[in-house]
Amino acid sequence: MGKEDHHSDSEISGSESVKPANGVEEDPEIALLAKGLEKRSASNVVRTASARIRQGLKFISKTDGGAGWDAVEKRFDEITASTDHGLLPRARFCECIGMKESKEFAGELFDALARKRNMHCDSISKAELREFWEQISNQSFDSRLQTFFDM
Repeated sequence: MGKEDHHSDSEISGSESVKPANGVEEDPEIALLAKGLEKRSASNVVRTASARIRQGLKFISKTDGGAGWDAVEKRFDEITASTDHGLLPRARFCECIGMKESKEFAGELFDALARKRNMHCDSISKAELREFWEQISNQSFDSRLQTFFDM
C-alpha cells in the first residue's frame, strides 16, 4: 500500500496555490502590485498627515494668546459685519484666525473644537471664537496634544 497524502489546510506549503473563499485564484503579480499600491497609499497618507500636523503645530506655536486675540477679534468684527446674526461662518474661520494658507487644516481644527463642545453648527459667535482661540493659543504641551487628539 502506498502512503496517501492527507494534510489539513494549515499544513499547505508556501509553494502551493491557495484559492480564496470565492474559489477564484488571484494572480500573484496582481496581488504583489496591489500590496505595493497599498503601501504607497498608506505612505502618502502618513506623509500628508505629518505635513499637516507640522504646519498646524507651527501655526499654534506662533499664536501669542492675549496679544493675538486682539487681531483675531478685529478680523471677526470685519468678517461678521456683513452677516445677519454676527456669526463667523466655518468657511471663514481660517481667515479669522490668520491661517489662510491652510483652509483644510483650519476647517478640521474648527470641527474638532466644536465637537469637543458638543456644538453641531457651521458658524460661531465671538464668545465661542474666544473659547476656541484660548485653546488654540494655549502653549502647554498637554493642551496642544489634546487638540490634535481631538482632531
